[in-house]
Amino acid sequence: MNLPLLKVVGAALMLFWERRARLARALWLPLGGGIVVSLAELRWGPGGPEQRGAVLWALPMFMLTVMLAVRSYRVYLLGGDRDPRPLSWSLRESRFLLAMMGVSFAFAALVFFVGSLVGLLVPDPQRFGKGTLLLMVMLPGAYLASRVLLAFPIIAVEEASAVQALSRAWQLSRGHAVRILLLCVAIPGLIAWLLTRLGSLPGVEPMSAALVWLLMPAELAIAAMVYSVLARAAPDGGAGA
Repeated sequence: MNLPLLKVVGAALMLFWERRARLARALWLPLGGGIVVSLAELRWGPGGPEQRGAVLWALPMFMLTVMLAVRSYRVYLLGGDRDPRPLSWSLRESRFLLAMMGVSFAFAALVFFVGSLVGLLVPDPQRFGKGTLLLMVMLPGAYLASRVLLAFPIIAVEEASAVQALSRAWQLSRGHAVRILLLCVAIPGLIAWLLTRLGSLPGVEPMSAALVWLLMPAELAIAAMVYSVLARAAPDGGAGA
């Protein structure tokens, strides 16, 4: 089963547009709350990342991101969420958070290990240039991310634990790591880079902070579409397929 890049992106954008009303009903509070917290951090947040106050701003944004992602996946893959409350935290969100923490820890550990290995095995790493060194260190972590990223839509729509979701994501992504990397990591990464550049312009930072949240459901639509395509092709199918 192939993942045609342009077709997947096009289908994801169509899905986003078709489900826009349901997304608005499901996401208005986590989306609006995220924008408000981000704008408040710009106005009253800590001046530097080393200050302890930064955690107080990061925690609500992190939790709102989890709720927004779970609700988005359920709208895309199941047509909506049965929970009528505008804001809620259930076992599903806890599993999602646990998977995020596990993937983040594994990614950081792998990057540290590869970086240490390069430092030991390469006598003069500086001769490769910063770009090449960064690629050597980050590539294994990027591969890991592409293999487990589908665990997040799996947790959102299937009755699976974090470990089960990671295992199923590894199976679904077999043979598709490069395309998943391009679709679900490179595209959001490019958008994040563009928004960062936009935010560096005078007076545009508030708009850039809001766009991060407004574009997030569209980015999640790509991962939802990738999961849907691969789950349908799997022998056991998928809950959201």
